[in-house]
Amino acid sequence: MCQTFIPLLSKDGRIVNVSSTGSSLSGYSKEIQDRFRSPKMTLDDLEQMMNEYQVIPPRHNDLGWDALKFFKEAANNGTENPRGWKRQAYGATKAAENALTAVLARKHPGLIINACCPGWVDTDMGALMGRPPKTLGRNTVPPHVSKELQSLMPKLVKLMGPRSQ
Repeated sequence: MCQTFIPLLSKDGRIVNVSSTGSSLSGYSKEIQDRFRSPKMTLDDLEQMMNEYQVIPPRHNDLGWDALKFFKEAANNGTENPRGWKRQAYGATKAAENALTAVLARKHPGLIINACCPGWVDTDMGALMGRPPKTLGRNTVPPHVSKELQSLMPKLVKLMGPRSQ
C-alpha cells in the first residue's frame, strides 16, 4: 500500500507505519536478524525473506485449537524453526513491516518514513497480554506522546471501535 501511495504524496510527505513490540528480532537466528537489519536490503530481498518464511511446514494440518496450542507452547518454551525463524506470524510480519519501513525510507529520502509502536491497546489481541500498567488508564495518552499524536488519539479510538473506548 505504501508503494501505491508514495507517488501521491507531496514532496514533504510522511508515512507512519504502526508497528509493535511483537516485531522484536530476539529469538530469531543471527542470520535472520542480520538480514532484517541489513542497510543494503531491497524490496526484492524482503519479499524473498518472507517467501522463505511462508514455506515453513506447519506441524498441524489444521488451523484449529491444536495449532493454537502448538504456537502457545512454542512461545512459552522458546522453540524456533530450524531455519532461524520464530513460528509467530504476527511477529514475523511486524519485523517485515519494520524492514519495509527502513527500505522505503532509504529509497525515498525526501519523505519522512518511520514506524512507531502505540504500546498496549485494549483489543482482543491486547487482552491476551494482560492489562496495561495502572498508571495508564483507558484512553489515557502517555506523557511522552507528541502533541500531534495526542490530537489524533480521539479519532483513532473512534476508528478502532467499542473495545478501545
